[in-house]
Amino acid sequence: MNPYSDGHVLRIRLFRMKHGITLRELSAQSGITVQRISGIERMEFSLTPRSKERILCALENVVHNRARDTSSAVYDFHSGRERLFDVVVEKEEDDWDAAK
Repeated sequence: MNPYSDGHVLRIRLFRMKHGITLRELSAQSGITVQRISGIERMEFSLTPRSKERILCALENVVHNRARDTSSAVYDFHSGRERLFDVVVEKEEDDWDAAK
């Protein structure tokens, strides 16, 4: 019997979903295909020690990158709060600092 059909998955799947981390993000960071990661989460594929380490490192990278991005967004928000509704010239690239 496939454990997934019985509702059993690896905890990492719940963690990933709770925090909005996509399979694509993990795949890009780990070098493991989306299908393989999904299958590992659902226990359809065996988890090797190497795959486990690669997925954990990828997850850690995603979490740290998001924390850094969030920290930057909080700083930008607080430093530019009073100017958020100013009219500025929109550019092709997002250049927050030039619009300050």
